[in-house]
Amino acid sequence: MYFKTLFANNCKTYKLLAFSVIAVATINTFEKFGNSNMVLISLVAIIIGLCYRKMLSLNVMRREKIIVGFYSVFLSLAIIAGHEVHYSEMRSGISENFIDLDISSILTGFSLAILTFPVLVNIVELIKKHRINELDHNVINVKPLFIVSWIIIFISWLPYLLTFYPAGVVGDGAVTLEYSLQDGIPSNNHWVILYILLLRLFIYVGRLISQDINVALFLYAITESVVYSAVCAVTVATIRKKGAPRLIAYVSLCIYALSGFFASYSMTLWKDGIFSAAVVLLVLLFWDYPKDKLVSIGYCIRFAAISLFICFWRNNGTYVLILCIIGIAILLGKKAKRLIVTGIIVACMALIIQGPIYNMLGIGKDSLIESFSVPLQQIAAVVSEGGALSDEQAEIIYSVMPRETWMKNYCPTLSDDIKNAVDAVYLKNHLGDFLKVWAQLLMPHFSTYVKAYLMQMLGFWQPGVFQGNYWDYWLGIQDLYNRGYQATDLIQSITGISIEGLLLDRMQFIPSGTMVWLLLFSGVVVACQDSYRRKRMFVMLPLIASWGIIMIAAPIAYAYRYIVMIPMAFPVIFLLPFIDETKQQVIYERDIQGNCLRTINTKILCATFVITFFCLCVNVGAKTHVIERYRGGEFVINLAGDEYNASDYVKSGLSGNEGMFSWTDGDCVAFEIPANNKYKNLKVDLSVLGTFDGKKSYVIKQNENVVSEGSINGSGEIIFYAKVNDKKLKFDLYLPDAEVISEVQPDNADTRKVSFQLVKMTISE
Repeated sequence: MYFKTLFANNCKTYKLLAFSVIAVATINTFEKFGNSNMVLISLVAIIIGLCYRKMLSLNVMRREKIIVGFYSVFLSLAIIAGHEVHYSEMRSGISENFIDLDISSILTGFSLAILTFPVLVNIVELIKKHRINELDHNVINVKPLFIVSWIIIFISWLPYLLTFYPAGVVGDGAVTLEYSLQDGIPSNNHWVILYILLLRLFIYVGRLISQDINVALFLYAITESVVYSAVCAVTVATIRKKGAPRLIAYVSLCIYALSGFFASYSMTLWKDGIFSAAVVLLVLLFWDYPKDKLVSIGYCIRFAAISLFICFWRNNGTYVLILCIIGIAILLGKKAKRLIVTGIIVACMALIIQGPIYNMLGIGKDSLIESFSVPLQQIAAVVSEGGALSDEQAEIIYSVMPRETWMKNYCPTLSDDIKNAVDAVYLKNHLGDFLKVWAQLLMPHFSTYVKAYLMQMLGFWQPGVFQGNYWDYWLGIQDLYNRGYQATDLIQSITGISIEGLLLDRMQFIPSGTMVWLLLFSGVVVACQDSYRRKRMFVMLPLIASWGIIMIAAPIAYAYRYIVMIPMAFPVIFLLPFIDETKQQVIYERDIQGNCLRTINTKILCATFVITFFCLCVNVGAKTHVIERYRGGEFVINLAGDEYNASDYVKSGLSGNEGMFSWTDGDCVAFEIPANNKYKNLKVDLSVLGTFDGKKSYVIKQNENVVSEGSINGSGEIIFYAKVNDKKLKFDLYLPDAEVISEVQPDNADTRKVSFQLVKMTISE
């Protein structure tokens, strides 16, 4: 009642006070983002005030205010925290990858929450007023739509299969493939036994056709693409069956077909793509859950089949299923007794087979270390920051690995280096002691723990940011064991024309963190509705469970593949809040079409409003600096001038920007430019404006190997070719004749050791 008085009461003092609070929150938020435009701030404050006034005129339930309030706070804190992230590249240390959080950041987050809360409430109310009636399943036949969609999607993805022949073989996929090529039973389940066996099957079939291993890889990529496109087509057909207007179904089809994001995941030797497809099938199965009657045996069998695959296709699949079972029990209770029992049986089967039975066969479990990425990273952060440790704590921590190794190997956004250095035997034998120490350090180093966790999970909560390992690392070939994998552009081989650049440009999608917040907002809208909200929240369980498990132990900060089921289910996420299951349209298709046409403009407007709002929110938080990598063509790095960007690519040895040029500073300049591995050798053209005190020599080295050498007197060019290794073009410019300015010019106090005046560097193929 108090807040209603603020806007409804005629007392000008109350209205002035309310507007002052909003204005202060707006100013505080805008200042955080470096914007002090008072006209814009005033306009936003007025709009937010009107949103509050509109919200208070609505009959908003208390439950809705609480749910939206919590969401507003967490979203706002995520936007502000994301704004404070400093990121260089995946393997950078704490001096380059860190999050600069303090109490002012938290206060700004709450200020932003004050601004977002009324907007979100109005959006929720808008959606609640514009619902689509669910269709009677017997009225519309979606099988033709499924078949046509499947064909269209698969054909649209063929250019990727042909351009990036034979498949995407990178990272974990390349290592798993190596295990598949070895004889006998795998020694452990880290790379998943079922996946290895399937790869062996394709290798066997491929060798019946040709001894070229690339043929087997191509067969697997085609099969994976067929399965992946089929699940996308089923999603399109399902949303149409549930009441989506034809236009929405067709737009979803076009997004699947035209997006290189989905096409690339459908041909990569990672198990995550097919795992995500299985999770989406589980979502669609849950959406078909009967409302007012017990589930059939057939339904339980389908649930068991999908769940078994999920459990055996990825090591955390069983935990995803267990979370789903808990969610089903909470949301549906006794009504879902059969489903709960089926899920428990499947989970027990998976645990027994992957436990005692695998042990009998000599197949070890996944490493214990894999489950402790977060605690290891948090302790590494404490050690790296010089945190105080007792003698007992230090003994245990430094027995896991030496102090120098903790500090050297700690990368805030990647746990691999820490995990690989752990004394696994000691950790296994002293796990209780290790966890005790971890718990003891929690309160004294709480802020360090929080920052380490947020940095380790960046890609799964930070809205609006594209980062490394997001979209450009899963196509191509990494022949780690010299097996003869060979990337071939079949389209270019046949036609002489390559469309690789065009395809790569279409591989981006909504950032992973943004998709997470869209999923959660969809859940918020559903939770605020009156009818069948538990059933629709039940539909989202597999997606939320998959994300939740990753938030417990993700090994890498930015890896969309771990939660690619969320964008894959985007039509469900967007449509579910609009479906009204209290009414069914038991009418003929022409009437359905007419009803959709009468209301479609409102629906699209409402959906556009939601999407626009989120885009605005996430883009505000996208301060995080992203280093552009070489993707082909001519790439210019400006070492001086107004467009200076050398700090992204020069690790050391370059003095400050002096307008026309930048002096080299010292005996060596270290360059590091991110680039895709498909580029083996790149041409580097380094422009020199002048030299200090006459002729100066130079030597270009890569891994201590001399690439180029020579000398320049005055202006000139240094041109050479360098190799790309581990997705980086790294080389050093050695300057044996560099001189200290003050030693050559006694009247000059400048103590820099200089040689060349550098202007720019151009990289090309």
